[in-house]
Amino acid sequence: MLDLFTRRFSQGPPDLDEWLDSVGRKLKNFLSGRPNSNEDYRDNHKGSDDNDSNFFNNNALPPSKLFLIGLGILFAIWFVLGFYIVDEKERAVILRFGKYSTLQNPGIHWAPFFIDSPIRVNIKQVRSTSYSSTLLTGDENIVKIHYEVQYIVSDPIKFLFNVRNPEAVVGEVVNSTVREVIGKNTLDYVLLEGRPVVAQESRERAIQILDDYQIGITLQTINIQEAQPPEEVQNAFNDTNKAREDKQRYINEAEAYSNEVIPVARGDAQKILEGANAYKSRVIAEAEGDASRFLNVLSEYVQAPEVTERRLWLETLSDIYSRNVKVYVGNPKSGQLLYLPLDSIKKNLSANQELNQSSPSQNQNTTNENQLRQQNSDTRSRLVR
Repeated sequence: MLDLFTRRFSQGPPDLDEWLDSVGRKLKNFLSGRPNSNEDYRDNHKGSDDNDSNFFNNNALPPSKLFLIGLGILFAIWFVLGFYIVDEKERAVILRFGKYSTLQNPGIHWAPFFIDSPIRVNIKQVRSTSYSSTLLTGDENIVKIHYEVQYIVSDPIKFLFNVRNPEAVVGEVVNSTVREVIGKNTLDYVLLEGRPVVAQESRERAIQILDDYQIGITLQTINIQEAQPPEEVQNAFNDTNKAREDKQRYINEAEAYSNEVIPVARGDAQKILEGANAYKSRVIAEAEGDASRFLNVLSEYVQAPEVTERRLWLETLSDIYSRNVKVYVGNPKSGQLLYLPLDSIKKNLSANQELNQSSPSQNQNTTNENQLRQQNSDTRSRLVR
């Protein structure tokens, strides 16, 4: 056999057209049930030798074996094509002849090719869609809204078979709920502090509607990205916002000033109240003490009126003289009244003491002593007169 192949290919490669004609003739004979004849082969290959013709004819497989081999190859290809992999984030919906059959979890699975068709659905992917609408508010103003909707597929079977286009249904439902919620609120509320509330109310209402539709989608968030008035009134709206901001700034400044002044005023008021209470307590205590002393003196006066009067007169003079530094000396015989300047003497003595403490100079002390002696001599001379 090796010699046969050596001789065959030593003559050069066979002609492609001749080889295709030979294969087509054999296939035709096989389909018609007639065996291939050596005469046909010789007629079409006059330049070939007898050994090559005998080799190909003797080694040709029977038609039944060729059919089984081809059938086995097709079966192997069909079997291999039936394997598929479902990712961790996916679920596979199996259709058998176009009708729902089962739901497959993540892993490697096999389905008969041309019979079962797996449809993979990602149930963990967050899908988002942006929308833009011009809506009417509750106070009959127009507002332009740009919002984003995020959702996931919670039930692949409902997602594929209950609604023809579930993404479009989500958009229509969310647009309807946003329109409804904005129609109940004013323009200022929607543009300023009401965005989170509008988004939350719209989401809750949309979830209820989607649950009723049973489309296998779970709505996660509705984010209002932008809300603006129409361009025709944009300048007026900006002026309004500026005035509102100025108002808020003045309110904040007033509150800051109030927080600074009120505690001080409360502290002063508390101090005044405490001083008044202290004064009240002191006056009451003094009055009670005076009343108690008066009652004691009264009881003594009832027992000895003259002695009590004399004692009260002496106590009064002592109190008056103790608080008065001016002293006058009179002589009943001559009718002269002399003034004794004890207050000036006392002031001079205090001044001299301060000078002595601040200036230790001996000359200055001597001068002060001489002045004091001179004043004392003057005072004595006046008393003698």
